[in-house]
Amino acid sequence: MVTKETTWEDYEENFLCEARRLRDDGVSVGVFGDIDLLEHREWVERICSKAGIEPRLPLWNTKREVLLEEFISSGFKAIIVSVKDGVLGSRWLGRALDSNMVELFISSGIDPSGENGEYHTCVIDGPVFSHPIDVVKGEATLRDGYWFLDLHIAGK
Repeated sequence: MVTKETTWEDYEENFLCEARRLRDDGVSVGVFGDIDLLEHREWVERICSKAGIEPRLPLWNTKREVLLEEFISSGFKAIIVSVKDGVLGSRWLGRALDSNMVELFISSGIDPSGENGEYHTCVIDGPVFSHPIDVVKGEATLRDGYWFLDLHIAGK
């Protein structure tokens, strides 16, 4: 796993630096989970081109609710770590994503995958994990119209 502390201001620079480092370590392909937002795809392709790696977007143009149901039914676990204020309130922070929530989002007119910025998650377990990531929920803060939940890896 590769992690890098970053800010919005230096995110692209740090991402590109890490992508180049991975390329130098022998990585030739980057896999990205973008679904259908062209602006995101163009960013991925531009950064990968600069880094000298091939971008792959295996989820591209698949129905959002289909992907989310497959994600959940496959055994992945994700918790909500950011919500757009006025769309979803801070009470959603820290909740596990599940099928009932997906149905509620769809019936409420909220994009089930959060692709329009309604919410963001952190995946903490799943079939490809050697073990779950044990997280401790921290403080919730409102910033620029979004609620954010601080997460910390337990024991660190």
